[in-house]
Amino acid sequence: MSKEIRESNRPIIAVGVLIFNSDNKILLGERFSDFGKGMNALPGGKVEKDEIFVKSAERELFEETGLCGSVILFGKYISVAYENIFGLDGLTVGILARTESEPKEIVGEGIGNWKWYDIENLPENIFPPSKRIIDNYKCKKILFRQNR
Repeated sequence: MSKEIRESNRPIIAVGVLIFNSDNKILLGERFSDFGKGMNALPGGKVEKDEIFVKSAERELFEETGLCGSVILFGKYISVAYENIFGLDGLTVGILARTESEPKEIVGEGIGNWKWYDIENLPENIFPPSKRIIDNYKCKKILFRQNR
């Protein structure tokens, strides 16, 4: 996480991609950055200026895993608000996706060691925003986006 974000008073707006494979397992990676280091997390990250959530999800997914093209975004959001996590206020929007491909290890992205997990048998150490996205999905707290 950049020094600018850590020192800002603005809330962070981010996306997390809850992506399923053909075996209906979800993708989690190990965080290498100091913000949640060692925790398992969904692919995702900060929404850039003038970027819509779905485009941010597509960009982050490609940057962190190399997955693109075969990924189908369902157009469903799982809205997750969290406050003061690790000293920062923020809002994370979960995006549902599916792929038939395997992730790649991308050097320098701050997350890796990608593994597929059964959603009912997850590791314990999950990054809080990712955990809330997963929990909301399991509880069927899903917001549907209208396609234009």
